[in-house]
Amino acid sequence: MMGNEDLSKIKHVVAIASNVPAIVAVHPLTRTIYWSEVTVEEVRLLQSEMDGNNIVKLHSFNTIVSIDSLIIDVNENRVYWGERIATTTAGQYTARVRSMSTTNTSDIRVELTSSNSWFMGLSVYKDFLYVANSRQNSINVVNRTSGQIHTNYFHQRHVTPRTIVVYSPDVQPQATNPCSAMQCSHLCIPTNTSAKCVCTTGYQLMADGKSCSVELIPDNFFLLSDSTHGKIYQVQFDIPTTFASLPLSNAGKPHSVDYDEATKKLYWSDSQNKRISRSDLNGDNMEIFMDNVNAYSIAIDPISRNLYFADALADSIAVMSLDIANVSKVLQVRGLNKVWELHVDAKLGKIFWSDWGQQLAGTTNYLGLIESVNLDGSDRSVLVNLTSEPHGLTTDTEGQVLYWSEASTGKVGWYNLITKKSGSVSLGFKKPNLMLGIEYYAGFVYVTDTNQNSLHKIPTVDIIAGNVTSTSVSVYGPAIFFDLSSVKYFSKANLPTGSTPCSTNRGGCPQICLPTVTGHQCECADHHTYIAGNNTCVPHHTKDEIRPTFGSTCPFGFQTYSLDKCSTTAFVNYTVPTATDNSGTVVVKTTVKGTPPYLLPQGTHFFQYKAQDLSGNLAYCSFIVSVYSITCISPSFNTIPQGATQSSPSCGSNYGSTIDVTCDGEANPRFQYECTSGRMWVANGIVSCAKLPSTTTTASGVTNVSVSEPITKLEQTTKVAYITSSFTIATSIQPHTIGNNTFYSTAIPLSRKPSSTSGGIIALIVIMVILALAAVGIFLGYRYNRTFRGVIFWKRGEDAVQLTETNYCSPEHDTHSTSNIYVTY
Repeated sequence: MMGNEDLSKIKHVVAIASNVPAIVAVHPLTRTIYWSEVTVEEVRLLQSEMDGNNIVKLHSFNTIVSIDSLIIDVNENRVYWGERIATTTAGQYTARVRSMSTTNTSDIRVELTSSNSWFMGLSVYKDFLYVANSRQNSINVVNRTSGQIHTNYFHQRHVTPRTIVVYSPDVQPQATNPCSAMQCSHLCIPTNTSAKCVCTTGYQLMADGKSCSVELIPDNFFLLSDSTHGKIYQVQFDIPTTFASLPLSNAGKPHSVDYDEATKKLYWSDSQNKRISRSDLNGDNMEIFMDNVNAYSIAIDPISRNLYFADALADSIAVMSLDIANVSKVLQVRGLNKVWELHVDAKLGKIFWSDWGQQLAGTTNYLGLIESVNLDGSDRSVLVNLTSEPHGLTTDTEGQVLYWSEASTGKVGWYNLITKKSGSVSLGFKKPNLMLGIEYYAGFVYVTDTNQNSLHKIPTVDIIAGNVTSTSVSVYGPAIFFDLSSVKYFSKANLPTGSTPCSTNRGGCPQICLPTVTGHQCECADHHTYIAGNNTCVPHHTKDEIRPTFGSTCPFGFQTYSLDKCSTTAFVNYTVPTATDNSGTVVVKTTVKGTPPYLLPQGTHFFQYKAQDLSGNLAYCSFIVSVYSITCISPSFNTIPQGATQSSPSCGSNYGSTIDVTCDGEANPRFQYECTSGRMWVANGIVSCAKLPSTTTTASGVTNVSVSEPITKLEQTTKVAYITSSFTIATSIQPHTIGNNTFYSTAIPLSRKPSSTSGGIIALIVIMVILALAAVGIFLGYRYNRTFRGVIFWKRGEDAVQLTETNYCSPEHDTHSTSNIYVTY
């Protein structure tokens, strides 16, 4: 996909068949794009023109796991990529950088290979290749001529470098912009000969070749929400290749969507602005329907004219009339954990919701469940208990069957509301999937798949029979949508019929009318009381509105633990938080099974404790435990005396691993290297196989030290820039090698040699000054050169290397032929 600078206009360019997000790079001078694809069968490298035409598969690789980084050297016309190769040790990879000529695709060469590595970011600058090694938390600077590592920057704070960018006129040459005079209303794409205007996905290009418009679908359509890009799409049911992007000016992040045919109003929950909004389909008359609410899911009851929403933060279900904005009532449904999806079946008179329930400690699994209540919140029932994460919900009203999608297992489940039988079936996707929304219509369910950018259509007869095959599942509509989170179908002929006492004028209620089994009941907004005598809602001030508090018993919000030495788990312990309340009675519940301590595997673990008093006031204690692995750089960097042998690491390159070093002719190890928490191999003992050095004193009082290994002085002088968070230090230093270790001292030219006793004293003073300066240089080298902590922003005409911890994109610094940004998801 491509977009303008602020991504307010985006367009699908190429359909990518990849299990993981593709890596993309642009050659602005040749006006081509390059990208990678990873499938079960192979890893591919492809190219096309900027508009997606003339796709060429350059290479197929069967011996690598993935391509993790991709850049183009526009000066040398070479494509560089970082790839991973599987090893015999589970979870460990050999990383490699290769390059290919853009003019001769058979010209491929290896630039760098490293064990136990993962090259997530690449950049080139003059004679050097910069590699972000995420596995070893380092930046490798490689001489492209010799292929040798010139410098390593090691991070000291256990964060993962993912992208490295060099900003310089040398790597961003100036070129004529073919789009500068096009005056396109949406987007401009350079072509081989000139440029052309294109429209964002869901719009059509007008006859003038510059303007864009959208043609809305009046009936018989699906609504799809893309929360990442703030888009809501229509897809025509009988012609699924026909679709439109609704022209909403400020949709935020629409996660859940619904439509009221009676008023022709579109409703959506906006997780970015924390509100529920509504407008006409063409974007007119937009208004905030409910503000300051964490509505993860919304559902309309078109018969009783109400809207229900699930509050993801308060773990509650609330209702409001479609007639009155910003007036809501929380239903008396207690003990919810993680409510993800609401579905209202107005004809059945039920509200259904999916709840992830409690997380099993030490795992990523949840004890999910699906429940239901009547439209007034009564008659609560647990329908299905699961060991997975149920998400989207829909019902076949006539058949009285409930269907759900499981967020990450690739399964669709069903539950017969009459027979109480249930089951689930895998859809058999080869690619990882994230299925969120699901909708039933006319014997089929339609499921959104975030990772596959599409809507899937599956016959319900195959789902209930448990016989879903590759021919059962079909892609419905174009596979060009992005982060699809919900789907709804609307047809005038398919609207639920009937009425309740609430259908007209809210049943006479002042604020909210809820249908009941016997009739209806009037409700008022939270913290208001309904007075039946004069049919009014009055605020009450005697209710306890003071929330419970966890005080200092709640652990810090984000905690990090490393895996224990040579272990796959970390020992995590804390004191279970306790809550107090002014009423004296408070109930604390948690989303996690068991009690600490826990042995947690690597990953991110969410803990939440919820306190509730008798008045329903809530307080939360939430914190995240991040368990990370510590791995050291390759042991090949360790100093091993000549003739000595070293054992294999006791547990690979993981924290706590040890390597015994045995000197030639000795039976027992002389010393040992251990992988420490600083991600470095540290020697326990003297790194030498020689005897203690002998010293002699000359007549002039100068002490000579004889060392068993020679000291070699490298003749060249290297210019080193230390990048810090606030300044850059540049110093001329000279490298000296002792064994495999390189030390640096400041190079100070001397104009003459001392030739007398006073000259000897002067020389001694100069030597002491040099040694002092060398100590400062070594300290600064360790303090700054070994930690890529800061950021230097590039200014036009200056050269600087930006070392970052996260992806960075700055369109205002772009000097390429266009201002488009190519992004992959």
